[in-house]
Amino acid sequence: MNKPQPTNNAQIAEHLNRQGAAVNKTTSFQATLQSWFKTNQHRLKALLGSEEQARRLMAAAMNSVHRIPSLIECHPETFYSCLLKSAELNLYPGATQECCYIPFNNSKRGIKEATFIIQYQGLCQLLYRSGQIKDIEAEVVCERDIFEFERGMNRKLLFHPADGDLGARGDWTYVYCIIRNIYGGSHVEI
Repeated sequence: MNKPQPTNNAQIAEHLNRQGAAVNKTTSFQATLQSWFKTNQHRLKALLGSEEQARRLMAAAMNSVHRIPSLIECHPETFYSCLLKSAELNLYPGATQECCYIPFNNSKRGIKEATFIIQYQGLCQLLYRSGQIKDIEAEVVCERDIFEFERGMNRKLLFHPADGDLGARGDWTYVYCIIRNIYGGSHVEI
């Protein structure tokens, strides 16, 4: 649904002022972030290994702000904390979806906080980087699929997806993940 367009001069002026305030707030946030980066660039570089990677993280973080504008309302220290956690784990927000920064209201402190959240792609990255993982497989099981699983000494997992796309196979009933390590072992979660 489209927003109603301003129809008189007073409404147009108010609309432009709101847009200007948003632009000023974004510009102020970017300036604060750039200042923090100049001061803390060495920390990011030390964690990520190069100045280029540090700049890449900053660009990814700013893209996150453009995708989730309410991040500029977060307490700056919480946003910086997200950046440092990203650098520490070498996970980037954005297109790779390894992690994300999500704004949450902290009612106890009375502020909005940016929160670092690892997404499943980031968890997979960390597992592969450990050097202990051969592969990771995850599947959605639906009502019309054939699915059997037994725990115990002789574990068994049988999965045959029904014909058609995910929606045609019925409602989701399970999701499973198999992680195989380089030693031939595996771990299954359902």
